[in-house]
Amino acid sequence: SQEAMSSAAISGALPFVIVIMLSIMSPNYLQPLWSSQIGNAIIIGCLTWMAMGGFVMRKMIQLDI
Repeated sequence: SQEAMSSAAISGALPFVIVIMLSIMSPNYLQPLWSSQIGNAIIIGCLTWMAMGGFVMRKMIQLDI
């Protein structure tokens, strides 16, 4: 159970870590995501799918004892 929770935490945090690292290393690379309407729509879509994936992972990890 702990292995599944650790794996879910790493999988959930990885996209945010990558965005932070890209913002530090190459700030102009992600600029279209923050400044355009299409980029904002992509961010909202990605956050929605991330939330749904987190919910599914949480349901899969829960054990009924």
